[in-house]
Amino acid sequence: MKKLIIIISSVLIFAGIAYFIYRQSRPPIKIAFFGDSITDIRWQKDGGYVIPAVYSLNMAGYKVIPIYAGKAGNTTTDMLRRLNYDVIQYNPDVVFFMGGINDVWKNRVEFDQSKQNISEIINRFKQNGIKLIIISLTLVTEDVNCPKNKEVDRYNEFLKEITAQNDIQYIDVNKVFKEELKKYDNPYGVLTTDGIHLNKYGNKILAQTLVKEFLKEYKK
Repeated sequence: MKKLIIIISSVLIFAGIAYFIYRQSRPPIKIAFFGDSITDIRWQKDGGYVIPAVYSLNMAGYKVIPIYAGKAGNTTTDMLRRLNYDVIQYNPDVVFFMGGINDVWKNRVEFDQSKQNISEIINRFKQNGIKLIIISLTLVTEDVNCPKNKEVDRYNEFLKEITAQNDIQYIDVNKVFKEELKKYDNPYGVLTTDGIHLNKYGNKILAQTLVKEFLKEYKK
């Protein structure tokens, strides 16, 4: 029995060493986080989803070099304008893109124009051989049945369609958020601070969802 324990322990130790060597041998991966204020709040000590996502990916064995490309107040029109300067020039391996909530929230960009912007953003990344991952819009208020969230649903349906057509990974965090809100009778402040910007819990769920879905498909 004692000999068996020694053998099992030795196997586990060697397996651990082998896994450590494997992790260290992986090349770094440059990941750009491209979005609006939901992405831009990374600098807050206890806020944002970017830093927790990067940490989790590092723990999963990916040596992530993050490229911070969130800018508060941006619409898809704004993001298209700064795409080359803030993202493409850094030649990332992967881009997490989440944009459009400002288009919908205050009707700052018409739906047809938003669709054109998204299509052009996708084309630019394809032309440069950069892997793009598109994240759904989140919510406008935590009342999932309000008129603005119906507009969000229409926008997300478009994102599902265009990502399927272009063989792009689509991460439906909107669905995850809605499932979470079903647990509450009159949700307010569960996932957001003001109906738009995520609180610590909302950012935690977003980061966990991104990492989980990313690891399902990305191999390097």
